[in-house]
Amino acid sequence: MVCVLIVTVVLAEWSCERAPSGSSSIATVPPIQRTQHTQSGDAFLDVTMTIDKSELTVADRVRLTLTCTTRSGVELKLPEFGPSLGDFTIVSAVTNEQAGKSGDRETVTSFVLEPFLAGDKSIPPIPVRVVDAARTLNLQTEPATLKVSPVAGADASEKTPLEPAKGPVAILTPPRANRTLVWTISGCSALAIVTAFASIAISNSRRARREADPAFRVRRQLEQVRTLLGQAATHAEASAAAEKLFLAFAAFLRDAWSIPADTQPQARIAPLIASLDAMAFEQRTELSQLLADMERTRFAPGAASVLIVLSLLDRAVAVVDHTIPPASTEVRR
Repeated sequence: MVCVLIVTVVLAEWSCERAPSGSSSIATVPPIQRTQHTQSGDAFLDVTMTIDKSELTVADRVRLTLTCTTRSGVELKLPEFGPSLGDFTIVSAVTNEQAGKSGDRETVTSFVLEPFLAGDKSIPPIPVRVVDAARTLNLQTEPATLKVSPVAGADASEKTPLEPAKGPVAILTPPRANRTLVWTISGCSALAIVTAFASIAISNSRRARREADPAFRVRRQLEQVRTLLGQAATHAEASAAAEKLFLAFAAFLRDAWSIPADTQPQARIAPLIASLDAMAFEQRTELSQLLADMERTRFAPGAASVLIVLSLLDRAVAVVDHTIPPASTEVRR
């Protein structure tokens, strides 16, 4: 009976691991969307913050979209975002502008955020300012609290979600205890131990597959480059960050797309990029141009600046986020 229960639990854990992420109950939780508005005469500022989920696990990511609508031609000022936003690490942040309704301008900043610990984690208010004809309009988003659950189950500690299971506690029974009761207690203890170790093995397997994903690795490395740029004050420091950016991005192209960008010149890389049928034409064009711009920055270190390298970094993040290379497809399923 105990063996049947153990096999049932392990198979249940295995089937949960094989199930697609879209079937998770977390996906049914409605997203968060909040809008603020201010106006002075014909000047106005609309700010909408959308968070795609309000509950997630420590192995998931959450997407936050900040949309600012203003009159065309005004000056919009957003805060300087560091490596983190509240209790979340910023994996990537991309800002785009587009024409809105009635000739308005929409500035959309998309964040990909990642938690590290379980619990109720907060996203702080984001201040936004618009200067329009000597008038200043200020708004800030409302704070948001997201529920982050551990992947190892509700009984896991927040600080040690993968803590190994403790050994069974010795059970003292009377000399004439019922034999059935003793076997029942022993079987339940063995079942609890096997279940705990199976859960740990599944969590470690998930983490190992994620670490093997070239896109996951390069995102970590690009965040390290962003941290270096936040501390850079000279052209030499910006040039060093540009070199780290190129090496990380080239390793991603080599591992994910089999493109040896770190050993071959641009003239030999261009035909390989053009032959990537799995990538759209616009993406192939942007990838070729990005590599060419990186190469110019590397061989002209005196022209490198923090703003130029930051622009290259944002473009590299966009390439990684908007393409699914063959080497990552199996991991992301």
